[in-house]
Amino acid sequence: MGVVHHMTQTELMQDRKAAYLDWIVAFVESHKRRPTHAEYLASRYWKARRQDILDTRGHHCERCGAPGRRGVKLDVHHQKYDRKGFELDADLIVLCYRCHMKAERGKA
Repeated sequence: MGVVHHMTQTELMQDRKAAYLDWIVAFVESHKRRPTHAEYLASRYWKARRQDILDTRGHHCERCGAPGRRGVKLDVHHQKYDRKGFELDADLIVLCYRCHMKAERGKA
């Protein structure tokens, strides 16, 4: 049996940073511009990051507790945008659609 290596938080952040840099460089080279927020959210990088957050946070809204299931869409919301692409886990929160819309309007 091989030895299983668990990544430290620093190694995980370095791995995420490298994956983001690979994606952003390829995007800029092919499109000759920076990606929009919507394009970032559609990227494989973000989809993997989003799934990681959902998995580690238990697939429920962190505001109201609504479980992610059929009919309840969960979003991973950026609480801060200044580190987009290099988000810390603390920059992100899992929200149901209703709580996400409240957060976007600044009511939450």
